[in-house]
Amino acid sequence: MISNSVFVMILTVILFCLTTSTPLPTAKTANKKPNSLSLKLLHRSSIPLFENENFQDFLENNKQLFLKDSNFFTTAPLFQATTEYLYFVNLSIGDPPVPQYLAVDTGSSMVWVISKSTNKKFLYQGRYSSTYTSVSCRSPECSLSRNFRCSLKKGSDLCLYQQLYANGISMTSGFLGLDRFVFPNNKCDFCDDYLDKVLFGVAIVSTGPLFGGPNFNGMLGLGPKNTSLLRNFPQKFSYCIGDIFNSSSQSSFLELGDVGDWNYHDERVVFDTGSVYTFLADQAYDALADYVDEFMKSRGYYVDPQNKDTQMCYDGQMKEISDFPLLKFHFVDKNVTADLSLRIEYRSLFYDLDPLTFCITMIKSSSKDMLLQDFTIIGLMAQQNHTILFDLENSRMSIEHTSCES
Repeated sequence: MISNSVFVMILTVILFCLTTSTPLPTAKTANKKPNSLSLKLLHRSSIPLFENENFQDFLENNKQLFLKDSNFFTTAPLFQATTEYLYFVNLSIGDPPVPQYLAVDTGSSMVWVISKSTNKKFLYQGRYSSTYTSVSCRSPECSLSRNFRCSLKKGSDLCLYQQLYANGISMTSGFLGLDRFVFPNNKCDFCDDYLDKVLFGVAIVSTGPLFGGPNFNGMLGLGPKNTSLLRNFPQKFSYCIGDIFNSSSQSSFLELGDVGDWNYHDERVVFDTGSVYTFLADQAYDALADYVDEFMKSRGYYVDPQNKDTQMCYDGQMKEISDFPLLKFHFVDKNVTADLSLRIEYRSLFYDLDPLTFCITMIKSSSKDMLLQDFTIIGLMAQQNHTILFDLENSRMSIEHTSCES
């Protein structure tokens, strides 16, 4: 029998082992903090050249699942479930500053920009920047990653990078540099709005569906490896995702460093800002699919049986099932139940595919690859109206249900 009570789902998605439970010191006063930033997250369809994009077309192009860097975490890989990225940060590089829109990705640890933009306004070339320095292959930075190496060109001292992606057709390569990153939209009153000597890659080659689009300027990796932007900050950051269906919303934000008072839990879990859909482990997906199917049948909606094991869609409009019970994801490891949950309201669980069809935002992991049947990645639609806070140094996180309004 269908009930309008809260529907609770248990997911095993903890990716870190607990090593300490020492409380974190809270952020103090308004002392100037040069290694802290508070930035707006820009909706993909609100930046230049994306303004006229059909959001439903973007979602349909977003079902492809890519395995990301398998060495990113110690106990499980992270997954990339999008061929484009949804949220961007506006910044500038160099002196004089060259504006860029970089895709924010918590699932990678590399910052890089393209050097062959067709739009001259966004064309970055280090030789024109007075603050640029190339990275020598003999420098400590060149030994930070196995993806970095010395140039084989005779007489060259450049440190090169290459990043391959598991779909087999996406990659980026170029050389490493250090330059000033300017953040003109920094909302932190007591923080500097620039960073000097930021390590990043200047891409000579960037191919594949991950990096398509005439205004894709590059990647802002926020992973825990010491090649990401977080190497310039205390290993703490947070972000809040508002209503992703409202491209004019200004509430989403990204905070790096100690910019506020955070209350952490001892539990860990990984959410990927590069994924729009949520890919559920098979056992969790099957339980959810059965519940949704029973609810829909009670309302006269039916799904094609073949689609039930991938992603369920129904004839109608999402607003017609606005009384769907609140769904909660509780995150656990094998031994300890974590007091950490994600509230999935109906606007996060369903979306309108077109005016006559709505679909669930969850996809069964094994429908993409049987090897993925035990993996779960929480996408952006499930993260709506939550603030996600990370302490990478101590492997802790916090989830707060919020409107994202600062």
